[in-house]
Amino acid sequence: MIMDALKHYGLSQRTDLSQAINLPLRNTRRIKFTCCDASSKYIIFGANSGSLYVYDRLTVNFLSIIPSQLGAISQICIARNGRQIAVANQRGAIGVVLELDGSATKEVLLTELGDGSGSKGAVVTCFCWGDEDRELYVGDSKGTVSLLQLSMFMGRNILNITLNPVLLLDQQIVQIDRFMQLLLVSTHSKCVLCNTEREEFKQIGNRPRDGPYGAAFILATPPTPSEETISNGTSDDGGATATTDEDNDNRSSGQSSQPSPTHSLGDVRIFCARPGSRLWEADLDGNVLRTHQLRAGNPNVIGFKRLQTVSGRRLLLVHDDREVFLIDPIASRIVLGFGDVGEIERVAVVGEELYVFAGEQKLFAVKLEMEQREVRTKVAVEKQVNGKKSSPLRENGVYILDHLFNNNNGGKDAADVTLKEALASVVRGKYGRNIRQMFLGYDQIGPERPKTLNVSKMYNNEENYNNMARVLPTDEASPAEEDEDGEEEVVPKRNPPPRKMFSMSLLSDYQVSEDDKTVRNLYLVYRSSTISNLSFADRYAKIFDTYDTNTIVALLQKLEAVMEENNEDQSRLKVIRIYFDYLKVELIWEIDHDSRSYIKQSFIEYNQTLLDGELNALSKCEACGHYLRPNATCHFTEIGTTLVQYFWSRQEYSQCFELVQQIPYLWLTIARFYVQDRREDKAIQCLWNAGDCELLERAATEMFTPAHWRQLLDLMLTCYNSNSLMCLNCDKLCTLDGGNPMWQLQPRSTDNNPSKNSNNNCAMTQPGSTKGSVSVSKGVNFYSWNYVLNVAVESGTISGKALLALLRGYDEYIPKGAIEPGFYLKCLLDG
Repeated sequence: MIMDALKHYGLSQRTDLSQAINLPLRNTRRIKFTCCDASSKYIIFGANSGSLYVYDRLTVNFLSIIPSQLGAISQICIARNGRQIAVANQRGAIGVVLELDGSATKEVLLTELGDGSGSKGAVVTCFCWGDEDRELYVGDSKGTVSLLQLSMFMGRNILNITLNPVLLLDQQIVQIDRFMQLLLVSTHSKCVLCNTEREEFKQIGNRPRDGPYGAAFILATPPTPSEETISNGTSDDGGATATTDEDNDNRSSGQSSQPSPTHSLGDVRIFCARPGSRLWEADLDGNVLRTHQLRAGNPNVIGFKRLQTVSGRRLLLVHDDREVFLIDPIASRIVLGFGDVGEIERVAVVGEELYVFAGEQKLFAVKLEMEQREVRTKVAVEKQVNGKKSSPLRENGVYILDHLFNNNNGGKDAADVTLKEALASVVRGKYGRNIRQMFLGYDQIGPERPKTLNVSKMYNNEENYNNMARVLPTDEASPAEEDEDGEEEVVPKRNPPPRKMFSMSLLSDYQVSEDDKTVRNLYLVYRSSTISNLSFADRYAKIFDTYDTNTIVALLQKLEAVMEENNEDQSRLKVIRIYFDYLKVELIWEIDHDSRSYIKQSFIEYNQTLLDGELNALSKCEACGHYLRPNATCHFTEIGTTLVQYFWSRQEYSQCFELVQQIPYLWLTIARFYVQDRREDKAIQCLWNAGDCELLERAATEMFTPAHWRQLLDLMLTCYNSNSLMCLNCDKLCTLDGGNPMWQLQPRSTDNNPSKNSNNNCAMTQPGSTKGSVSVSKGVNFYSWNYVLNVAVESGTISGKALLALLRGYDEYIPKGAIEPGFYLKCLLDG
């Protein structure tokens, strides 16, 4: 038998302070308190008038009013040192009182959520004071976390202050918490962990949610005797121990206290609220360790909208509209709950004292008491079997759980715990998953459900166990995250995760080579970019600018390997995009051959992968395999165009045609060179196959003569009669796939190029165009008699009379009504 410590919690000194706080308002019915917060010295209320009402916390005597121009105040948060106050209203305005102590007039500095953060029209949803209370983090309803650095304004006569956005997320911010350089941000959809010094971000868990759920840092170790003495306010000799203002402030107003230097990082956990009264427990690397399911002694679901820490970060306080609950998150149990205080608006925490602000101007104070009792617990005697230790609780290869026999000290609840529930919920050892599946019904393991199951025979043999393990369903999600049906894993995965190249911890130092450190930084910047909407181009540039191109390519290859190790989808494409977003196309002319080849192959691979469906829909030459027409879309067009320009300038035409064979969009660039070089043998054919309005209109004014118009009309007739196009590579006449008539080919779109570097080269018209500047392409079908002839008459390279004479040789081939009457009027009026 051994003696274990069991903590019991209770409330004492429940006091109704409502009458005291309402004394300053006894002569008015217009002013109402809207929110409150408390520190070691003060209780402060925000009012609908915009003023702050300050009371002494110990005596509840009214002290002063701090007026402001904010209007009705919706949020109030006192700094841990008790000297600064942050307030906000429902219009997105923010006020800060820099010095609450002292006799000087209290000044409220004002600012507001503005356009710089994309939060115009947003409202403040939460505050969090940072290190030494010189930093204020502000979360708003549009998903932006902004930083206010008060050190810039301390001691200065400044009337206004400004916010800087540090994180842009996709949903409303619910809660922000701080530990060392880590910032924990909880939104309606996810929870994000940030290293504010290195500007690195991680999302905790993979499963989304939808609703207000909070998150907080928690100490995972029991308090030391000295800490418990301080917590209970008594010394070893039974005398009273005074707590300092700093001690009380460090545990006040929902501002979680920083763990002392004696606590290791392994003592700190992250708890994130989940739907269905669940809590995720995660480490400081953002890895979910387990899920806790909590109930309040009844089927009701507790809404964890905000997680406040009590008793030196070891207990969690949550509340809904009617009840307050205290949770021991490490023990995964609710230790205390109380209500009957009205409609709860806010609970402020100061040390072990709770201040409950309820509707109708009510305030209640209650004190948390903790009693530690020693209880007797049986110890399992170990036996020696074949020289090895064996537990008496292990029989026939099955672990019988000792918690089943000691649950709740054998109290009333112990009778409600069945063997099935125990084995299915808390199972350890290598047989755990199999037993859990057995008692939960197996869910059709294998072709048919087994009629009998001899546990000792099947599982006592290691080979049989391994064979069975391969057919059991496995969890691909995080081991502690919910399954699709709402059930949760409460034990870690049997197989450990694959070993990473290096630590991805947001706190650990980089004990790796310089290159690996850089790759790690690149990966964490990438992960940050997937979480936040902030632009990370400068972050990449800051890293890449210190290396030459060869080194960058080598780093990118390592980065791709790291992404694959972390199960990133399409890691190759993501690495290419990171580099192409950074790459300046001018460098293509200066870098070495190998680096240029890497860029070329990456450009081809990126576009071919993302445009696979579009390219498959294009017709190819039966002889050489080149595409007959350019496609409508290209990613990073400027890079591809520059590559073609480089190779063309050096007469490396084979490289150009290798590019257009893979990415037919680049036929447009080749066509421009043909027009520019007056390549009459290729220009007409390229222009027709490209179907690009801007190219034809440019060539019509810069190159065409009446002879060229005749060539184009002849090519039109040939293609229409045989429903074919000429291959731009081998000059073979190829029939179009699909049997679509030539004149039904769609013109190239001008609005669907997704690349940020794309130069749109189709259907560009100039406003106010004059003679010689063609502007007829808008909303027309390129492959039509009407469009081509209108370009001819407006180009000025052939007179209207000559054009009509030319058409006499084609009139029997032009369908009736294919040319609008307006064309003939233009020809007749052409001077």
